[in-house]
Amino acid sequence: MKKDKILVVFYSRTGNTGKLGNNIAKELGCDIEEILDKKTRKGVFGYIIGGKDAFQNNITEISYMKDVSKYDLIIIGTPVWAGKITPAVRAYIGENKSKLRKKKLAFFCTFGGNEGKVFEEMNQLAGRPIGVFGLKYNEVDNMNKIKDFCRKLRK
Repeated sequence: MKKDKILVVFYSRTGNTGKLGNNIAKELGCDIEEILDKKTRKGVFGYIIGGKDAFQNNITEISYMKDVSKYDLIIIGTPVWAGKITPAVRAYIGENKSKLRKKKLAFFCTFGGNEGKVFEEMNQLAGRPIGVFGLKYNEVDNMNKIKDFCRKLRK
Protein backbone atom coordinates (compact mmCIF):
# COMPACT_ATOMS: atom_id res chain seq x y z
CA MET A 1 0.00 0.00 0.00
CA LYS A 2 1.33 3.44 -0.99
CA LYS A 3 2.29 5.72 1.87
CA ASP A 4 0.74 9.20 1.71
CA LYS A 5 3.10 12.06 0.99
CA ILE A 6 2.39 14.63 3.71
CA LEU A 7 3.09 18.36 4.02
CA VAL A 8 2.75 20.36 7.23
CA VAL A 9 2.39 24.05 6.35
CA PHE A 10 1.90 26.81 8.90
CA TYR A 11 2.18 30.49 9.73
CA SER A 12 3.68 31.51 13.06
CA ARG A 13 4.20 35.05 14.38
CA THR A 14 5.82 34.22 17.72
CA GLY A 15 7.07 30.69 17.09
CA ASN A 16 4.44 28.70 19.00
CA THR A 17 2.54 27.47 15.93
CA GLY A 18 5.89 26.80 14.27
CA LYS A 19 7.00 24.67 17.19
CA LEU A 20 3.76 22.68 17.08
CA GLY A 21 4.06 22.29 13.29
CA ASN A 22 7.63 21.04 13.64
CA ASN A 23 6.58 18.56 16.33
CA ILE A 24 3.78 17.22 14.09
CA ALA A 25 6.12 16.95 11.08
CA LYS A 26 8.76 15.20 13.17
CA GLU A 27 6.20 12.71 14.49
CA LEU A 28 4.88 12.01 10.97
CA GLY A 29 8.31 12.10 9.30
CA CYS A 30 7.05 14.46 6.60
CA ASP A 31 7.87 17.69 4.78
CA ILE A 32 7.27 21.05 6.43
CA GLU A 33 6.97 24.62 5.24
CA GLU A 34 6.48 27.96 6.94
CA ILE A 35 4.28 30.54 5.24
CA LEU A 36 6.06 33.90 5.37
CA ASP A 37 3.98 37.06 5.78
CA LYS A 38 5.59 39.96 3.92
CA LYS A 39 3.89 42.43 6.29
CA THR A 40 5.76 43.11 9.53
CA ARG A 41 3.81 41.71 12.47
CA LYS A 42 6.43 42.24 15.20
CA GLY A 43 5.83 43.80 18.58
CA VAL A 44 2.70 45.23 20.15
CA PHE A 45 1.78 47.25 17.07
CA GLY A 46 2.11 44.16 14.83
CA TYR A 47 -0.02 42.20 17.29
CA ILE A 48 -2.79 44.81 17.25
CA ILE A 49 -2.78 45.24 13.45
CA GLY A 50 -2.67 41.46 13.02
CA GLY A 51 -5.73 40.99 15.20
CA LYS A 52 -7.57 43.74 13.32
CA ASP A 53 -6.62 42.21 9.94
CA ALA A 54 -7.76 38.75 11.08
CA PHE A 55 -11.04 40.09 12.48
CA GLN A 56 -11.76 41.84 9.15
CA ASN A 57 -10.92 38.67 7.15
CA ASN A 58 -8.07 40.47 5.38
CA ILE A 59 -5.38 38.67 3.43
CA THR A 60 -1.72 39.62 3.15
CA GLU A 61 1.11 39.13 0.70
CA ILE A 62 2.88 35.85 1.46
CA SER A 63 5.66 33.62 0.20
CA TYR A 64 6.16 29.86 0.28
CA MET A 65 7.95 27.34 -1.93
CA LYS A 66 6.28 23.92 -1.90
CA ASP A 67 3.61 22.90 -4.42
CA VAL A 68 0.65 21.31 -2.62
CA SER A 69 -0.27 19.30 -5.72
CA LYS A 70 2.72 17.03 -4.96
CA TYR A 71 1.22 15.90 -1.65
CA ASP A 72 -1.62 13.58 -0.64
CA LEU A 73 -2.31 15.12 2.79
CA ILE A 74 -1.82 18.80 3.64
CA ILE A 75 -1.88 19.75 7.32
CA ILE A 76 -2.43 23.50 7.70
CA GLY A 77 -1.62 25.34 10.93
CA THR A 78 -2.47 28.80 12.20
CA PRO A 79 -2.43 30.76 15.42
CA VAL A 80 -5.86 32.04 16.48
CA TRP A 81 -6.10 35.81 16.15
CA ALA A 82 -9.32 37.50 17.29
CA GLY A 83 -11.02 34.09 17.10
CA LYS A 84 -10.05 33.67 13.43
CA ILE A 85 -7.32 32.37 11.13
CA THR A 86 -4.41 34.65 10.33
CA PRO A 87 -4.31 36.76 7.15
CA ALA A 88 -1.30 34.71 5.96
CA VAL A 89 -3.17 31.38 6.24
CA ARG A 90 -6.27 32.93 4.66
CA ALA A 91 -4.07 34.06 1.73
CA TYR A 92 -2.41 30.62 1.47
CA ILE A 93 -5.73 28.81 1.34
CA GLY A 94 -7.04 31.32 -1.22
CA GLU A 95 -3.99 30.91 -3.47
CA ASN A 96 -4.20 27.10 -3.32
CA LYS A 97 -7.96 26.60 -3.04
CA SER A 98 -8.50 24.53 -6.19
CA LYS A 99 -5.56 22.23 -5.36
CA LEU A 100 -6.55 21.88 -1.69
CA ARG A 101 -10.11 20.85 -2.62
CA LYS A 102 -8.63 17.72 -4.26
CA LYS A 103 -6.50 16.70 -1.26
CA LYS A 104 -6.93 15.17 2.16
CA LEU A 105 -6.68 17.99 4.69
CA ALA A 106 -6.09 18.37 8.39
CA PHE A 107 -5.92 21.54 10.44
CA PHE A 108 -4.18 22.60 13.63
CA CYS A 109 -4.06 25.79 15.65
CA THR A 110 -2.50 27.34 18.71
CA PHE A 111 -4.32 29.76 20.96
CA GLY A 112 -4.24 31.66 24.22
CA GLY A 113 -7.95 31.55 25.04
CA ASN A 114 -9.76 29.09 22.77
CA GLU A 115 -10.01 27.88 19.18
CA GLY A 116 -12.75 30.33 18.29
CA LYS A 117 -14.30 29.55 14.90
CA VAL A 118 -10.96 28.71 13.28
CA PHE A 119 -11.76 25.16 12.20
CA GLU A 120 -15.20 26.10 10.85
CA GLU A 121 -13.59 28.93 8.90
CA MET A 122 -10.84 26.68 7.49
CA ASN A 123 -13.43 24.06 6.57
CA GLN A 124 -15.45 26.66 4.62
CA LEU A 125 -12.38 28.02 2.83
CA ALA A 126 -10.36 24.86 2.13
CA GLY A 127 -12.62 21.84 2.50
CA ARG A 128 -13.57 19.21 5.05
CA PRO A 129 -10.62 17.99 7.15
CA ILE A 130 -9.96 14.41 8.22
CA GLY A 131 -8.76 15.77 11.56
CA VAL A 132 -8.40 18.96 13.59
CA PHE A 133 -6.14 19.70 16.52
CA GLY A 134 -5.86 22.72 18.79
CA LEU A 135 -3.43 23.38 21.63
CA LYS A 136 -2.85 26.26 24.00
CA TYR A 137 0.45 28.08 23.43
CA ASN A 138 2.00 26.54 26.52
CA GLU A 139 1.23 22.97 25.34
CA VAL A 140 2.99 22.96 21.95
CA ASP A 141 5.53 20.45 23.29
CA ASN A 142 2.89 18.05 24.68
CA MET A 143 4.03 15.02 22.68
CA ASN A 144 1.28 12.75 24.07
CA LYS A 145 -1.44 14.95 22.54
CA ILE A 146 0.59 15.42 19.34
CA LYS A 147 1.11 11.66 18.97
CA ASP A 148 -2.64 11.06 19.46
CA PHE A 149 -3.45 13.55 16.67
CA CYS A 150 -0.86 11.99 14.33
CA ARG A 151 -2.11 8.49 15.09
CA LYS A 152 -5.62 9.51 14.04
CA LEU A 153 -4.28 11.01 10.79
CA ARG A 154 -2.44 7.79 9.92
CA LYS A 155 -5.68 5.74 10.05
